[in-house]
Amino acid sequence: MLKNYASKSSLPNIFNDIEKTLINHGAKQIIRDYKDGKIMAISFVITTKKGEMGIRLPARFDQVEQIFRNEGIKYKLEQPYRTAWATIRDWISAILFKK
Repeated sequence: MLKNYASKSSLPNIFNDIEKTLINHGAKQIIRDYKDGKIMAISFVITTKKGEMGIRLPARFDQVEQIFRNEGIKYKLEQPYRTAWATIRDWISAILFKK
């Protein structure tokens, strides 16, 4: 089963959590890429041991939607989008808190 497949977190809270985590870990720049009013990717610059690094994380909610279909999960229209971003939020937290 896909992590966060039934997430009920609000999208503003998910995006705020992502940005707070990035800022707390030294992100120097955070950019949201939009298409048709939806955030498609988040990019940020963070300092590493090797210098500054730019990272772009796309929300592949179309692939999440395909997983839902393949697994027979019933969902509301916005759920794949919410699930993709909730998973990115959790991934960012896990990677940055690993330090």
